[in-house]
Amino acid sequence: MGSSIGTLIGSISTVLLIVLATRWLISAKGADLPRTRKGVDIYGIKLQWRVVALANIVLWVVILIGASHNFHSDPGSVLIGIAVLFILGGSWLAYESVNTAEVGISKRGLWGSRTFRWTEITEIRIHARDGGGAIELRKGSQRIVIDSRFVAYDHLLSEITERTELQLTRMN
Repeated sequence: MGSSIGTLIGSISTVLLIVLATRWLISAKGADLPRTRKGVDIYGIKLQWRVVALANIVLWVVILIGASHNFHSDPGSVLIGIAVLFILGGSWLAYESVNTAEVGISKRGLWGSRTFRWTEITEIRIHARDGGGAIELRKGSQRIVIDSRFVAYDHLLSEITERTELQLTRMN
């Protein structure tokens, strides 16, 4: 009987923690202005997103270490595969940045970077989504997508429209 009450309390606590963390993440407010270094504006990931991403990485590393110690053997290829996917996903969430300078805009991420000169950008699309949106910059068939995880999102959008002198296309 005591065991089932403990399980119920644990389940309720887990759901409550997930709900609170999700609300905290969705209501994430970042800085209103980007950091500036040597004439380059740097738009990083909001703190809440970084915390969740880094906690995800730590959780999966702990799960792998715990599984290898509990079973005194290999944790299994499925568990390792799942852990690697979540660790890479957390790294992707935590380590992106957008830099703007006089000549253009760059988005740097875990798997590389892409840079457009302001004069090369042919279209700016705004994608409206629940809980945020995304700015899509197009240069022919190439694109850079900047979502609402970045600080100073509104500042970045006005900087882009000012520097490119293009009209926004709203997408739903």
